[in-house]
Amino acid sequence: MLEVVLAIAGIYLGCLCRTMLPYLKKLKKDPDMKFDKKFKATLVFNMIISGIATVLVMANMKAISGEPWIVFAVGFSSGWGAQDIINRMVK
Repeated sequence: MLEVVLAIAGIYLGCLCRTMLPYLKKLKKDPDMKFDKKFKATLVFNMIISGIATVLVMANMKAISGEPWIVFAVGFSSGWGAQDIINRMVK
């Protein structure tokens, strides 16, 4: 159960960080910039897709079930990577 919670937290944080970091960099340059709502949709969509993909990958990788930090890292990198791909496609 802990592995599932860590994977979900990693996915959420990976997706969120990948969405917010570029926005915060642009906001620093232009304080009047508004957040584009299409990225909210991609964030929600991708958290669902990344969640399914990560659970399927982790179900087949019995070796990582005992290491909490690896479970979190797999979730985070899965969320970040998938969000990056989706964001680049939406641009």
